[in-house]
Amino acid sequence: MKLKEYKKSPLIAIISLSFFATYSLAADLSNEKTNRLMLEEFQLTKALEQSAMPELYPSKLGQILTRHYNEGLGGFEKWKQLKSFRMKGTIETAEGESYQYESLLKKPNYLKMVMFLKEGDYVLAFDGVNAREKSPISNEAVLLNPGDPKFRLIEQSAQFGSYLLYPFSSKKTMEYLGTERKAGSVCHWIRVGLDTHFIIDYFIDVKTYKEVQVTLKDLLNPENQSLIYYSDYKIVNDFSVAHKIRTKKFEKWASTLTIDSVDTNVGALHWMFDINL
Repeated sequence: MKLKEYKKSPLIAIISLSFFATYSLAADLSNEKTNRLMLEEFQLTKALEQSAMPELYPSKLGQILTRHYNEGLGGFEKWKQLKSFRMKGTIETAEGESYQYESLLKKPNYLKMVMFLKEGDYVLAFDGVNAREKSPISNEAVLLNPGDPKFRLIEQSAQFGSYLLYPFSSKKTMEYLGTERKAGSVCHWIRVGLDTHFIIDYFIDVKTYKEVQVTLKDLLNPENQSLIYYSDYKIVNDFSVAHKIRTKKFEKWASTLTIDSVDTNVGALHWMFDINL
């Protein structure tokens, strides 16, 4: 990989985990059977906003999310016990190049990714607040500006698990858009809009309730748009993890990440995500 291509690295585009909406409080009776999530006896509290898999109203969206949590993600108790992930694998690019890859993720939003290149290691990390990038030709990491497209993308991708979790978060909206056939599967289509101006379309298999495809659109930076396909799910410590992740950029295949190993609860500490240390 040429040094000038680091900024266009496929690394950022494939970092979403896959083992891995908010109901408007305004009265909309015509929409209740489809998108309502709040139970009648509930009130929106801080605790409810911070609940990853709360009990939901049995609307179409509520039922799909509940089955996704229980069947696709293993349920609340298993999710609560999960603290961190380490994944290792190989990236193949559309240019025919191949690199070893490693990522470390920690709740709630810590992420570090490394590509092991011939010239040295390329590292991109988010420590919950700051994003840093280190190229093989530098001894120090560069602090990314929040307006940088790479900052926006790694901040968005550092969310542990998908944005289908925490359905009552005030920082997003969610709606059910019907069913679509994607990658050979009939899928439920759920759209999440984030307050950071990202729109994420999730396509959930109607049989397995696992993610088949995710479409990411950044309304502020078109270059961040990507289409991600998840397949080859395997059980790792009671969690179902996609071991093949294919990414398209601008309608063209960009890369394939093949996961070789996954470890859970690896003892990730906060300082591990500051790549200047």
